[in-house]
Amino acid sequence: MSVSDPTVADPAGRHPTTSLRSQLPDPGPRPVSGLAVLRRLSLIGMVAAVAVLMAGCGDDDTTAAGDGGDETDGETSEDPIGGGPFPVADLTITITHPQSDDVEYRVVCLGDTATLSGDDVPIDEQEACRALGQAEVVTRLVDGPPADQVCTEQYGGPDVAAIVGTIDEQAVDASIDRTNGCGISDWDTLLAGVLPPATGNVEE
Repeated sequence: MSVSDPTVADPAGRHPTTSLRSQLPDPGPRPVSGLAVLRRLSLIGMVAAVAVLMAGCGDDDTTAAGDGGDETDGETSEDPIGGGPFPVADLTITITHPQSDDVEYRVVCLGDTATLSGDDVPIDEQEACRALGQAEVVTRLVDGPPADQVCTEQYGGPDVAAIVGTIDEQAVDASIDRTNGCGISDWDTLLAGVLPPATGNVEE
């Protein structure tokens, strides 16, 4: 056997048994090349970027859903009071007549809503709120009748309507009677949507 022979023959001459390489000391783990390191770092960077991108998309979806909810809630809260066809008014009206029971009811207008509560009266809440939005009606209820008003001398009955409350933050404390032509006109024409028909004179 020569020294250069890489194997040692079996004494029986059957086949080589041991390699000289197996008799050499273990060199340890093979060093990782720079290219392999770069590949691994590149792969890690790609995975991290994908994870960040997916997280960002999830946040956007959540934010969009949240914005949509806020937007829906905002539609109810952003509508300003008084933004509809009616003024902002809250009036309590009491009608008295010496030969009838007193009648009291309340008209509330909130821009886009109109409500009527209290005793049963033959008026429509929307017509009442629409009438309360007219400038001449507001002037009559807030400022009272003009000082220089000239009225015909006629009597329409002992009905009296006391109207108390507010219209567009203006205080109202008015009294409407039917002792002359001006009062009759206010009741039957100007405030026709707010006051019910008068009882008038009742024959005993």
